[in-house]
This record gives sequence, structure tokens and C-alpha cells, in this order.
Amino acid sequence: MSKNQKSYVVTFGMADQEAASRYLGTVSAKRKTFGFIRAVGFPLDVFFHSGSCTDFGGLAVGDAVEFAVEQQPGSKTAAVAVCRANSAAPDLQSLEPTQYVGLVATDTAAGKQGSGYLRYMDQQGSVQHITFPVQQLAAGVTSVARGQLVYFHVMTDRRQLRLQQAKQAGPGSSTATSSKHAFTRATQLRPLTSAEEARLTPLQRMQLQVLEALADTFTPQAGQAGT
Repeated sequence: MSKNQKSYVVTFGMADQEAASRYLGTVSAKRKTFGFIRAVGFPLDVFFHSGSCTDFGGLAVGDAVEFAVEQQPGSKTAAVAVCRANSAAPDLQSLEPTQYVGLVATDTAAGKQGSGYLRYMDQQGSVQHITFPVQQLAAGVTSVARGQLVYFHVMTDRRQLRLQQAKQAGPGSSTATSSKHAFTRATQLRPLTSAEEARLTPLQRMQLQVLEALADTFTPQAGQAGT
């Protein structure tokens, strides 16, 4: 079991690394004697101890580092030979340039609820539901209400996307398409102004009619339209 897990972890991010034995990442957390590294090739942040790092005292959260991995007792993966990287770590997130129009499905206010859902139609014309953390509201926006029209962008977590793809490609995995909820979220949400609503195209208005018709069938707990 441990051999299979080791093989899975090490080969998971090879496509994004210049060498199979070395990885690029970003320090995501740091304590007195240990820290964690976030990297595209790993589904979870990787633990590292101060003794396995050069210049541990000089590292700060957000610094790019280079590291190798080793398997520890209990099938846990740890970063070793950690040092500062000469180049920036791969970006773990990608922002779609398309600005979508969506319909908020849950009342959400900063400080009251951690995240909410909205509905929209993607570029293929399929209805999608996507989460948005309150931290992703645009500057100056403190809340959005159910049924409100908003502009937003789609952010993809590349690390979680790779994890989903690896699970699907693994032996005995399901051929069903994984939910986008696992690796996408809405960001930069802001309500449309009256002038912007008046400028919506006929296609956008038709799409919103479809979304409004689905309003009563949406189940926030499931994150999808009911049957």
C-alpha cells in the first residue's frame, strides 16, 4: 500500500517539474520548527522540518522554494532538502478572462456566511453552479442577495484539478466526469448596475430566463438543481 502511495505522489506532478526528483512550491505556513509547502504536484500542502531546510529562519510565507520528497513512517510525505528557488513557483490558480453574468442562489454577506452559490451558463450553454467565498466579493461589495444579477470571473485551482484528473486516470476509477465544484470558484463578484442590465445582449437575457426558471429547484446543500 505504501509503495503505491509513494508512486502516486511522486509521479503526480512530474509534468510541471524540470526534474522528477525536485519540485517547485511556495511556503504556505511556517511555525517555529516546521512549515508547509504548497505545490502543483501535490493534493495537500507538504510538511517540512527546519532540519531539512537551509536558511529556515530566513524563509517567510509566500517564498518560492525547491525541494525533494521522501516517504516517512505512516505513509506520510515530507519535503526534504528544502532551499530557496531561483525562479518563481508555478501559479496554483488561473483566472478565466471571460466575465460571466450569473444569478445569486443564496443570500451571502461578509462576516455572516463563509460562502455562497450562484448559477450561470458557461460558454457551451450548460447551466453551472459555482461557489464563491465572501472574500471573493469585489472591493466595496459587502453582500449579495438571492436572485441578484452579478458579474464575476471563474478561478480554477490547478492543484485540485490535477488531483481530480489523477483519480479519474487511476485503476478502478469511475469514468464519470468529476464535479467542477472541486476545483473552481467564482471571484470578483459585483452586482450589475441598472445601466449594465439594460445593455445585456438578447442571448444573455435568454440565458437569465433559464436560470430564473431553475431558481426554485436549487438545493444549496447539494450545489445543484434538483429533479
